[in-house]
Amino acid sequence: MSRGDRVIQVAADIELNWTPELETEDVQVQVANGVVTLTGVVGDELGYLACGRAIRRVSGVLELRNNVTVQPCVITRDTHADLAGDVTQALVWAAGVPRAVKAHVRSGHVTLTGQVEWTFQRDAAQHVIGHLAGVESVDNQIAIRPRTPRTIDEERIGRALLRNPLIDASDVNVTIIDTTATLTGWVWSLAEKKQAGLTTGASPCVTHIDNRLRIRSRGVTGLSAKSTTPPEANQMAIKP
Repeated sequence: MSRGDRVIQVAADIELNWTPELETEDVQVQVANGVVTLTGVVGDELGYLACGRAIRRVSGVLELRNNVTVQPCVITRDTHADLAGDVTQALVWAAGVPRAVKAHVRSGHVTLTGQVEWTFQRDAAQHVIGHLAGVESVDNQIAIRPRTPRTIDEERIGRALLRNPLIDASDVNVTIIDTTATLTGWVWSLAEKKQAGLTTGASPCVTHIDNRLRIRSRGVTGLSAKSTTPPEANQMAIKP
């Protein structure tokens, strides 16, 4: 190797080390008559291109032969528990996936079980797991929990109470048995209690209301507050 080629090789090595995109331990430089030949392995196409840019910045280089090979890094897992832990954590972090969803992992194959109320929750669980590294297949056995008409009616009344600007319904619970709606929990005034009864009575599935809501004063927690409504005022019938 001539003195000029040695100078180019030293400068090329320095420039490659100076390039932050590269792990230069796997890239070798050879120089002959101003022609630089690169060999070795990089992890991606960006590294390959970075090698070329680095050498072109070196003074005295007449020609570049970039024989570097792109070989993506493969992350291997040491134990079965690694993948199982990743799957469990992904389900915990996933928005819209209930805690009732469970995963069983075996040799890269994941089986999802449990019950959810909505199809989008079932699909969300599969979507999250299917994109994890190391997962080869997903068997989605999550069942959709049947929602009874009673449950649907309770949810509709609950949403109506929350929409009502005259009620703080954050602590109001609705239970329907046959055609009787029972209201339990806490409100801030008799006016709110009455309004909760009226809102509930607007439901076509309710013919009778058992209004057991308690009144709490400002600054007093719901558990220690005392109801100011006599028991006989709690019942109201609705004409069908």
